[in-house]
Amino acid sequence: MAMKKIVEKVVCILLILICCLPLVSGSSDDAQSVSCPYPLRQLTMYDEKTGWALSMENEILFTENGIGHFEPVRSLENADSASDRFASAAFLDQRTAYTACFSFDDNQLIVERTQDSGASWQQTFIDFADYADICDVGSIFLSFIDNQQGYLLCCSTPAARLMTKLLFFTDNAGKTFYFISDLTNIIAGYPQGITTVSEGQLYIAVTYHGIDACLYQSSDSARTWKRVEIFPRTEDVRYVDGYAPIFYDSGGQTGTILLNVRKEQAVCQLYTTKDAGDNWTLERELPCDTPLSYSIDNSSRIYVIDQDGKVFIFHP
Repeated sequence: MAMKKIVEKVVCILLILICCLPLVSGSSDDAQSVSCPYPLRQLTMYDEKTGWALSMENEILFTENGIGHFEPVRSLENADSASDRFASAAFLDQRTAYTACFSFDDNQLIVERTQDSGASWQQTFIDFADYADICDVGSIFLSFIDNQQGYLLCCSTPAARLMTKLLFFTDNAGKTFYFISDLTNIIAGYPQGITTVSEGQLYIAVTYHGIDACLYQSSDSARTWKRVEIFPRTEDVRYVDGYAPIFYDSGGQTGTILLNVRKEQAVCQLYTTKDAGDNWTLERELPCDTPLSYSIDNSSRIYVIDQDGKVFIFHP
């Protein structure tokens, strides 16, 4: 009888531990806050150790020892973190990065590039005086297809719910850019980012109100654009923040997009596509109602930066 009572107690304890296990380990949707020495604006990690970041103070950061050990490798002195004049970065691989910001006199766009993890940088100056009458200094977005071809989207500050949107292209690693399109009357909403899959296929994600889309797609090198319907709009949705989609193959078939759906409360939703954006499926909801940007590493870990520059990791 004594042995039977001991066995019953052991079984009871094991059952309690099993029931408590999810509370200890956390579910897959729980956010893991990560300590970083800098508040961030952008982040690209290739694995748990190696990655790039752009700080709120417009410093380019690099690490080979994890997010907690970022070190500045470049300060974008022309950028102004206290206004709409902010920098943008495109992190192509572990050695190659591009940045863009305006000069202080607003007459030039400055694009910088490194191919040695930030040890050295080259500059390109884009004369912006010809566009100053139609586009003041607002937001900039960069996206590169490879180490030669890339797009730069320059947007004005919003005025009367309108925003000028000018698209530039480079095919020589950012040494020169040329203007290719004024998207002001084509892309509605306020751009949040640009993604390039190939020279012909690119996406622009926007914040939209009313019946506008949160994602636009071009399949012919930005000559024509179409709205991408990700989910049916319902009356309780006030507006949607779309963040630049991430694609995992050169053909652009498989990808992910983060949406911040604003109802009475904000809902952060992750959608996936397996047919080049023709159809999107809700994959999961993330408990982060104020995202600033996001990225995904080679092991499908999701990194979300909130409006304060804090980093949260969601495991697959």
